[in-house]
Amino acid sequence: MTQPAAHSPGAHPDSVEFLVIGAGPTGLGAAARLEQRGIDYLVVDSADRIGGAAAAHTDDRGFTWSVAGASGAQWHAIADRLVDVDRLRLGMRVAHVDLARRTAIFADGRAISYRFCVSSAPLPTALSWAGARDLGTGLRAHRVLAVGAGFRGRVPAGLASALDAEHAPWARLVDSSELAPAGHWSVLAELRFPGRDDIDTARAVSSVLGALEAYGAAPTPAVTTWTREFSPACPEPSDDRDELLRTIDARLTARGFFSRGLLGGWRPEASDLGGAYRQGGEAVEAAIAGTAEAAYWVGASQPETESAA
Repeated sequence: MTQPAAHSPGAHPDSVEFLVIGAGPTGLGAAARLEQRGIDYLVVDSADRIGGAAAAHTDDRGFTWSVAGASGAQWHAIADRLVDVDRLRLGMRVAHVDLARRTAIFADGRAISYRFCVSSAPLPTALSWAGARDLGTGLRAHRVLAVGAGFRGRVPAGLASALDAEHAPWARLVDSSELAPAGHWSVLAELRFPGRDDIDTARAVSSVLGALEAYGAAPTPAVTTWTREFSPACPEPSDDRDELLRTIDARLTARGFFSRGLLGGWRPEASDLGGAYRQGGEAVEAAIAGTAEAAYWVGASQPETESAA
């Protein structure tokens, strides 16, 4: 795929039918549906690559660490097949969105007006754009530290026990050996911390290596370790979360703004990579046809309605 160029003067229109903020799974899902329907759109992202958090990083020892469950390669493939590269703009940071005027203002001072917007920007950010930051006081998020550890040799039998462990320092452990150099194997652990806590990275790495050793999953010393922090990266569920989200969603969608994806929707159980991608397409259908969205609200209780008199 030809990499979309970073923004340059005159490189984007003054108005579009759909503005898509974020070129990750949700944004690409929206763009693919818009392309299929032949509707005018533009996708923007402050990063210099497609894929959002779904990206692969290779360290100096040749180990590749694929965060967010997949490498960015699959999203490049989707963009290549289903999205018009001329409608993708990377390196464009949204500074503010005026929801009342349906206009996005970028860091360079340029503005784009839209009829509808599908955004995967963090929900608290969207609420600040809407002048409704108070609605987000009940939203909480963990900070996440990804810890990768690479080893020489074959995958040890003890790794199976570590992967199934219920009492471990990690919230999730993944065998990433297929991304390790020949003759090596690796794991990627996800550790979660309260949103306001400082993270002691060295201690976190030590705790992962110690737990692997305890489960018999680290018979030899690690030849490499890798870390990456994501903040915020994991919205926390709460008893009243969905009720709060419905109130927020009604406020935003009334102005043509659909906040979706992991951080944009604040529903991690609905935002695995496939679910996030479907959310983008379904948000488009909801905007233009009023179709109910299933992917975003999966597992959510239905809102109470008053019975007919």
